[in-house]
Amino acid sequence: MQALVTQNITLSERDFRSISDMVYKHCGINLHSGKKELVRARLAKRLRLGKFNTFPEYMKM
Repeated sequence: MQALVTQNITLSERDFRSISDMVYKHCGINLHSGKKELVRARLAKRLRLGKFNTFPEYMKM
């Protein structure tokens, strides 16, 4: 069931760019667009655990 919840969390291009920019600023890692699905899948678990509904809500934390 958890995999289905993870699948329903959408990562917009704008949200991906914000996350990518933050990762580059803090870690020097360049996340190109080919990593969007990987980022979505990895962070979706964090959203679920923190009971966040969207990526921007999570990013404000």
